[in-house]
Amino acid sequence: MKRKIIQIAGSTHLISLPIAWVKRTGVKKGEELDLEEQGNKIIVSTDKNSVPSSIVISEERFGKFHPNYLSAVYHLGYEDVEVRYDTDKTFQQVQDRLSNCIGYEIVNQGDNFCRIKSISQVSLNEFDQIFRKVFLLLMTMGGNIVEILEEGKYSRLKEAKILEVTNNKLTDFCKRVLNVRGYTDYNKLTTIYTLVTYLEMIADEYRDICDALVDKKTKISPQIVEDIKAVNTMFNELYESVYKFEKKKIESVFDKAQPLRKSLLDKMVKAKPEERLVLHSLANIVSEVYEMATANLEFNI
Repeated sequence: MKRKIIQIAGSTHLISLPIAWVKRTGVKKGEELDLEEQGNKIIVSTDKNSVPSSIVISEERFGKFHPNYLSAVYHLGYEDVEVRYDTDKTFQQVQDRLSNCIGYEIVNQGDNFCRIKSISQVSLNEFDQIFRKVFLLLMTMGGNIVEILEEGKYSRLKEAKILEVTNNKLTDFCKRVLNVRGYTDYNKLTTIYTLVTYLEMIADEYRDICDALVDKKTKISPQIVEDIKAVNTMFNELYESVYKFEKKKIESVFDKAQPLRKSLLDKMVKAKPEERLVLHSLANIVSEVYEMATANLEFNI
């Protein structure tokens, strides 16, 4: 959109703000806005939320309740959510999913509804720290799985699996921050959101590996453990390239991905059932790391 410059008192230059943006953000006369110069651009922003503040989740609007509905409105930044339901089971699902929604609390409950409010503000300043913590958590999760398998104490995989729950909390929070506050470089918002999504998916694959092996009584093939190590190494290289972009790290991920994934899929043909599940999850992680490497390349262009 175009705006004409208005000149006042000889040296003051003004432009008007788009009315749709003003209504969406709720800015008022006399309030301060943040201005950031980026070359020939000026970025205007506000600390206020840029999404509708309240929403009702009901069967009439969305159909049968699913916990992902609550996650979706949390990601989008809603601060006041009413969930209408007919069964105690639905209320229990709401309570269970709230554990992933940092800052959400139930403030009122009736016979067929509960009301949830955000009790904390979303800050872009927290994003970078949380985003990095997700990477470190996944590296810990992958390393713990290898350590447990080498020790042969498979019941401990329940401990490693718990990290996936923490991952959900952190990635959900990152999505909420990005939707509400945007990103420091608006042109890279979609790319960083994609990276967060893949990090959540990788945690799911590590969780599935834990589920596949937690009740196993005998050790799996040592080669499977080596395959997990290889995938962990690939993910670690991706992490290093995200925080210190080096073409050799990106090249390494691109060069390894296809042959490693093919090797994992080929092994599935003769593998035992539980090992087949592990190999499938590892192949998925390789694909997801490959896509993240591509997104990271876009991020640094």
